[in-house]
Amino acid sequence: MWRFETGDWLYSSPTVVDGVVYVGSHDWQLHAINAGTGEAVWNQPYDIGWIIWASASVMDGVAYITAEDANLHAVDAETGEAVWDEPFETNGYIWSSPTVADGVVYFGSRDQHLYAVDAETGELAWNVPKETTDNVDTSPTVVDGTVYAASYDGTVYAVDAASGDLVWNEPFETEDDIFSSPTVANGSVYIGSFDNNLYAIDCESGELAWNQPFETGHEIRSSPTVADGTVYLGSRDHNLYAVDADSGQMVWDQPFETDGSVNSSPTVVGGVVFVGSRDNHVYAIDTETGEGVWDQSFETGDMIAASSPTVVDGILFIASWDNNLYAINTGIEGSSEGSRVRLGTLGHHHEWAGTESQTIETPPLESI
Repeated sequence: MWRFETGDWLYSSPTVVDGVVYVGSHDWQLHAINAGTGEAVWNQPYDIGWIIWASASVMDGVAYITAEDANLHAVDAETGEAVWDEPFETNGYIWSSPTVADGVVYFGSRDQHLYAVDAETGELAWNVPKETTDNVDTSPTVVDGTVYAASYDGTVYAVDAASGDLVWNEPFETEDDIFSSPTVANGSVYIGSFDNNLYAIDCESGELAWNQPFETGHEIRSSPTVADGTVYLGSRDHNLYAVDADSGQMVWDQPFETDGSVNSSPTVVGGVVFVGSRDNHVYAIDTETGEGVWDQSFETGDMIAASSPTVVDGILFIASWDNNLYAINTGIEGSSEGSRVRLGTLGHHHEWAGTESQTIETPPLESI
């Protein structure tokens, strides 16, 4: 429908609230784009001065974004101006996308800490940040007063959202690093690991919920989403998988194969799962059969490194390494479903931000 060109690569996932798409870029700027027309909303983008890997979280009229300047920024969603006098500073690069819950912003840093920051004041909410033993690049998920996050130490942490104290007696350990962000559904935490496995962890006990993890053919960088009892996630083995959330067994006869690593985190709308691949394409797959829905996949000018699609009113938004944010007509009514977007992890839409859905008015294709 349209594409919006930034000054450099795009890695982050788009967030769509009140008819505006927010996305960060390697051009060091947070952009706000009209979801219907593809035109810039702010007079100028918010300039951070460092590369942005993370996805923005928008809540109560404020866009929260992290970057390689080691800071958490709060930006007025309407004007693009800074909200706090100073951004909140950590001691390491930040790839982790912020998640906002109950007036607190949660995110990780490469200084090996998990932070909780007051959304209004920009001050530390916990007396001390939660310390891990390696970089925290994953984005936290907050459910029922517990923050779930993971680290390159191969560990999944469950932390009390109010105090920062550990909830489980022992964190859950995998066999390798974790870049995938956790999602929560049906009383379980679902997360992928560089050991090729998808894990389901009981929220209360911190123990494995399945008899054994689900194994793919390569590292998992994609973050899972759960919809209608099925876990969807990609792998560096070029495949998208559908796994039964209760049993950990494959749902489809075989995974959906692309020609590149699937680091993008899928989203589900109306019986179709959408995902990007490093083969430069966006795919639409039937959730029941595991077969492609479109006559042909949508091609961008370069790989989709890790950007995860967000769908609002049938329009899919996704970013590519070719410097562009794309708006694609899916041909399907509805907006993103599933646990990831509904929990505000790695891009989200109006529902997580607590606003009503706004129909996105788009001009006729021939006029674009």
